[in-house]
Parts: sequence; C-alpha cells; structure tokens
Amino acid sequence: MAVVIASLAHEGSFQHLTQSDSSFFQVVLSFLPSVVASAVGALCNSIQRNISILEPWVHLQRGQAKARASLSMNYASQTPWLVLLKTIRDRHLLLGLVSLACVVNTVLTVVAGGLFTQKLTTSGFSTDAIQANYSNSIFKQTDFAADFTEYDLIQTSITSGVPMIPWTSPDYSFVPLKNTQPNVTASYEATTLGIGADFECQQLSISNHLKKNDTTGQLYWQYQPFQNESRQCTVGMFQQKNEKIPLSIHFLSPAALEDMDQCQTFTVLVLGRWNYTGDSTVTEKNTIALHCEPQVQMQNFSILFDQKGQIQDYDPVPNTAITSGPMYENATVSLGQFNKVFASIPQNFVDEEQQGPTVSSYDWAGFLVARLYKQRENRVSSLDPEDLITMSETVYQWVYSTYFSLWGPTYLEPLEQPYTATNATVYYSTWTMVPSVPSLTIALSIIALDTLVVLVVFGTRRGRFKGPRIPRSIGSVIPWIANSRMQSDFRGTYSWTSLQRRDYLERLNKRYAFRMFPGSDAQWRFAVDEEPLVREDKPTVVTDPGALDPAKQPDAIELRPIGNDDDTGAPRNH
Repeated sequence: MAVVIASLAHEGSFQHLTQSDSSFFQVVLSFLPSVVASAVGALCNSIQRNISILEPWVHLQRGQAKARASLSMNYASQTPWLVLLKTIRDRHLLLGLVSLACVVNTVLTVVAGGLFTQKLTTSGFSTDAIQANYSNSIFKQTDFAADFTEYDLIQTSITSGVPMIPWTSPDYSFVPLKNTQPNVTASYEATTLGIGADFECQQLSISNHLKKNDTTGQLYWQYQPFQNESRQCTVGMFQQKNEKIPLSIHFLSPAALEDMDQCQTFTVLVLGRWNYTGDSTVTEKNTIALHCEPQVQMQNFSILFDQKGQIQDYDPVPNTAITSGPMYENATVSLGQFNKVFASIPQNFVDEEQQGPTVSSYDWAGFLVARLYKQRENRVSSLDPEDLITMSETVYQWVYSTYFSLWGPTYLEPLEQPYTATNATVYYSTWTMVPSVPSLTIALSIIALDTLVVLVVFGTRRGRFKGPRIPRSIGSVIPWIANSRMQSDFRGTYSWTSLQRRDYLERLNKRYAFRMFPGSDAQWRFAVDEEPLVREDKPTVVTDPGALDPAKQPDAIELRPIGNDDDTGAPRNH
C-alpha cells in the first residue's frame, strides 16, 4: 500500500489503458486491496484462534492461576465477536485486544473494496498532427467588408450559448489549424492567434447630448469619439409610430461626412426605449442612449478543440497581446469596415411573442439584445444602463467573432510550408485509479492496529512453551489430571451450565498450575493440579534452614490421605 500511494503521489495517474502495463495496474489496484485485506483478516483470526487455545496453559504454567484465567477460559473454536464479549466480561486484556482487531478487520475488508476507484480523465501526448497553415504575423488590408447575412446562425448561437461554426468562441475567432490525423474520440490543444473586439460603451446624457434641429424640428444625438474630441458625431433620433411601444432597442450608425468617416467606422449609438409612444417626450424614465466604440483585440491563446475545430476551452497566453504595428493597424481598419456594415443592417424585427395592440420594435442587433434579456427575465419592464452595456457588448462580440470565422481567409495569409503548431497536444479519455483518502485513512489505521496487536502478542508470549505439547484431544489431557486433587471440585457439576460452573469455581477461590508434581509413586510428572494460595500482601517469614525437613522440597506439595486425618477431628471439606 505504501508503494502504491508513493507512486500515485509521484506520477499522479497511470498511463493510457491501451497499454498493457496500465491494464495490469488497473487489475492489480482493483483486486489486490481486497486480497490483502482477506489475508490480514485470516492472519488475525489464526492468531486469535491459537491464542484462545494457548492462553489458559500460559496462565497455568506461570502458576497461581485463577479459575477464570485457566479452567473456565473456554474461548477456543468461537467467533471473534463472541470472544470479544467474553473477554470484556472476564477482563482478559490480550485476548480482548486480539478479538477487537479481528472484528475491526471486518471493516477493513469492506473498506478495501473502495480503496481505489476508477475515474475518467484525459491523458495528453505531444503530436505532429496539428499544423499551422496561416501566418500569425500578417493581417491583410482590404477595401471592403462583406455583407453579413448569417442572421439565423448568430441567433441560434447566442440563444444556445454555443458557437455553431468551428474556431469560434463567444468573443474571439481563432486562426484555423490543420488536423492531419483527426480522431473522433480525441481532443486537441495548441497555441494560435485569437482575434476579437472589445466594445466600450458610455451612457449619453439626454440634457447634454440630445439636440433639436432648429430648422426641421428633428431630434438628434451628438457626441464626440473617445479619442477625438474635436469631431462631432450626429445620429438622428429614431422615429416611431404613435402607437404604444413597450420596448425598442436599436443600433444606429452616425451620419457620414466622407467614405471613411471616423464616426461611422468606429462608433455606434445604442438606443433603448420602453413604455412610450411616437410623440412621447424623451426622458431618462423611458430612454437610454449609449455611445459605443469597438476596439480590435489580438492575442495568442491556448485552445482546446475537437477534430472539427469546435472550441471547448481557451486561455490567453500572457504577454502576447498585439497592440501596435502594421498587423494591428490593418486589423483596426478591417474592424471599422465591419462596424459600418453592422450598424447599417436595415432589417427590422417584431417581437413575435408580443400580444395585443402594442408591439416591440428592434433592428437585427437590437433583437439579439432583447433575446438575451428574455433569457434572464420573461418580461422586460425597463432598461438598466449597465445591463444594456453588457448585453450590447455580448452581441457585438458574438457577431464579430462569427463574421471573422466566416471571412477569415480574406484577411489571413496562407503558409506555403505548414509547420507543427506550438504546444500541439492530443488528449485521449482514459481511466485512472484514484485513491479514496477516507478509505486509505481507515485502512491504514486498521493495519496499524493489527501491527500493534501482533507486536503485543509476540512481545508478551514470546519463547517456547515449557512443557509437553499442548493436548489436542480429551484423551491426551487425562494423564495430566488423573491424580489431580481438583477432581473433587468438579464432582456433581456435570449437569451444570458453563456459567454456573464458572461461578462455582470462582467462589472456591483456588489456584491452579501446570508443572511438575510428585505422584503417589514419588515420581515427578507434569500435571494440572491445585496450588496453595499465596497472598502477596502477607510478609515473608524467613525460616531457619535447619528447621526444614530435607525430604520436602520448596516447591513440593505433601500428599495426604483424605478422611484419615489424625490431627483434626473434623472431616476435610472440598
């Protein structure tokens, strides 16, 4: 387990499952923990079974064994659960500890099954299959911007939040890469140039920016570009019919003084109104006007995509933004041409969900903004400047990224010799074996307990048994108890239960031992017999060695006939 944990901490995961060694690890980590847990459990049960047999003899060999620690200790051939309950009752520490470990090992077997779980992840490998076939340093300058006609495509993308065309994200279009070895089950990652547009907006004050033509009486908006305060941009106030209109959103293009007018190429007026009629006064309670300007954004990105080029994820590469130079200037001119086309789309849209005599009025871009509003709330009663800025920026970025993905080859320079894309990587879905931290903690704690139990058992019961082989049958025990004085203790207890016999022996408060005892023939033999009770709190009296009977050994017990005691007149009770 330590080796497996160390390898996981070092590698993090295993290799792809198509490789034989990974499949081998999968099988090993799926079944080995359960096998180890079963082996540990079997070892503990074996120790418990042998200790249950050996323990009474250990106490008898030491001598002065109480009945509950010797004659009444009948734990052999019983389950660890039952032995644990009995050891708690009889206060046998060693057997209780071993039985507890065996019981806990049942949990180890269960935990081992969930020690490692399979998790689907991805494994990345360097590849030459992803090639760059466009230059990331050249942006062509053209004299026109293509008419944008993919209205349904944009509407579907904004509504679903998923780009419908490859190499496109909600705010960037990426220079396409060539995949020479497409694989439907794989994902790919590489570094490429991303081109998008930032859409900066500022609310216009009605009192300062809404003007009236003294000659015609028409209202118009007037503002200055952010970078050119000397230039005045004018946008005519959008006229509506006299009917009541609950909501209208329009992207309006300024009047142009020349073909490449700065106002038309770099500014847009977003006008939002609600709950008004054609002759309603323009106030801040029913009107919001935004002066917006796009700015081209160019930066390298690390993109994750599938075999068709659908973008799954993208992250900017630090310190790669392009903010100056011929490439940036050409891209700025291209964005200005697009801006003219975007703001002058003539189509009008009517809210199909609107019922009754009132209708909502939008141009195409305004309709997309309204769709975003309705995704958030079913009925829009008023507009907030910050929300309108956010929605307008989202729509503009969606439209421009889609436009550039469709017309990108017009602006990009193909390479005569494609090269392997930077950081080209292919990812495959793989299964890894993930360790469960709670399960590992529980398993290691149980194994630590088992280790402690083994050390305690071998530490306290080390050494050879000083006596004959422990008998395994009743017939083998008979010679050891045939002439024992403790036979009288069991006379008449045949029909008693084990609990009654145990309590009876406890009340006798005798001590027993297994050692060499002299027999009736004066021969010393191993036997299980009674020992005189030795009180530990009684002071030891040293007797004159000359007063001792040399025929009596210090450990010898004098055998006396029962019933013919000349010294006492009363019979001896057992």
